[in-house]
Amino acid sequence: MNISFMIRAYLKSRIKVMVAFILFILVFALVYTLYHLPLEPIVYSAELVTALAMIFAGLDLMHFYQKHQNLLAAINAATAGVGELPSLATC
Repeated sequence: MNISFMIRAYLKSRIKVMVAFILFILVFALVYTLYHLPLEPIVYSAELVTALAMIFAGLDLMHFYQKHQNLLAAINAATAGVGELPSLATC
């Protein structure tokens, strides 16, 4: 299995969470801007939260990969013992 395919599949499955994360940061930035507060605290906190999110995303990607490998093993085990199936005419 190609690793780039796995990463694309992972990102595609988590796109809603990533969009929500970006929207939350933008809402905080908008509120700070409307109150004429400095944006440095929100930028700093966004950087910290993004760093933590990358750590958790890496762990989640490992879990995603392990689950994928387990499902592939189950598919291979299920098809390995099937052998020759009878045709519809003999049933």
